[in-house]
Amino acid sequence: MSTLTELEVEVAEEIGSIDATADATKIDRFLNRGVRDILRRTHCYVESETFTPGANLNYTLDAAILEVVDMYFTDADSPLDRVTVAEIHRLRRAASSGTSEPRRYAWQNPLIMFEYAPGATDTLTIVNVPAPTAMSSAANDPSTATYGGISIDYHWLIARYAMRFLASFDDDSSSAQGSRYWEEYLSGISDMRRELPRKGGARPARATLGRGRNYVPSDNSTDW
Repeated sequence: MSTLTELEVEVAEEIGSIDATADATKIDRFLNRGVRDILRRTHCYVESETFTPGANLNYTLDAAILEVVDMYFTDADSPLDRVTVAEIHRLRRAASSGTSEPRRYAWQNPLIMFEYAPGATDTLTIVNVPAPTAMSSAANDPSTATYGGISIDYHWLIARYAMRFLASFDDDSSSAQGSRYWEEYLSGISDMRRELPRKGGARPARATLGRGRNYVPSDNSTDW
């Protein structure tokens, strides 16, 4: 495992002009951001939770979730399709009178918007990337579920993320060190995505027969 202290030392030794103890708060801020960024980009740690949203078109989650990976009602034959908020509004306006089971949803954290209201007692299962607790104590380990559930094989990526943003404190901009750390980070993320299915840490979404799946990126800067 890599503890928070070990990650602090790794970052400080690489950057040079920051101290693992005196600058720990600053380093920790970027290490914790790195954990969240890796989880968002790779979905390397997921959990499954159930909810009863009731007969509501909109439902606000009370769980701390970074990303929704899959969502389905227990009695349904297939997962719900994810669409944009604008598409949900369009579908609602176009819906005929009467009721129908929800087939699509939009997610604007923490709000879930359904195309049709589910049944009052329907159980909703959400496969999700949970929001980790920020590391703050020396022995905190990002491989534990509480702090991210990221395998020790990829802890160097957490450090690289922090190095990229802390490089300016060592005047590394002149030597393009920040860019180098970022390139290494993104390359490592790509490798991680390829390796996870082989290690069982990620799996493709279930196939949906008869209906296409709409993917909506969570990052607004992503073209789709």
